[in-house]
Amino acid sequence: MEDMGNTLSDTIDRVAALEHNQQLMTKKCKTLQEKCADFENRSRRCNLRFVGVVEDLEKGNMLTFLPVFIREILGRENFDSPLVIDRAHRSLGPKPASTDRPRSIVACFHYFSDRQKILDLAKSKGKLVYDGRQVHIFPDMTPEVGKMRAAFNDIKRKLRDAGVSYSLFFPAKLVVTVKGERHSFDSPQAAESFYQQHVK
Repeated sequence: MEDMGNTLSDTIDRVAALEHNQQLMTKKCKTLQEKCADFENRSRRCNLRFVGVVEDLEKGNMLTFLPVFIREILGRENFDSPLVIDRAHRSLGPKPASTDRPRSIVACFHYFSDRQKILDLAKSKGKLVYDGRQVHIFPDMTPEVGKMRAAFNDIKRKLRDAGVSYSLFFPAKLVVTVKGERHSFDSPQAAESFYQQHVK
């Protein structure tokens, strides 16, 4: 009986040790995943994604086409110096039929200021049309960050309708300015609560 008790005690200790090690490994794995996601998003910091641009308009030279395209839809008068684009390409995948949605264009700008200026101009102009079709300009980010930012869409709409100034900072922090004071929120729930108490 004593041997059985010792064996049971050893087994319990081993199971406890295994559970502890599993918890440590799970924690380390989560940390590594977060670091990888952060690294990938930082590598996209100067990227923009252009959606709706008809295939083949670039005629095989995207780096020549994009600066012309950007100036035309956002206004040549808004760009005093040349746009420096390090690389640009269509999103991966087979070329679609002419009747299907064109692949998006991903471009990496040499200067973050150019990237941000383009985003700001696109936001201020609203609807953008090129070659008879509506196009859109978005930040290029991982799907995970995209979901985090999309969670703020409803409260952003409410703030916009109320005429309240706001900005959504990377990766997903909403900053609202009310009566000259800035308030930041890491979750749409917190922002909604603030809206109900101080804006609505």
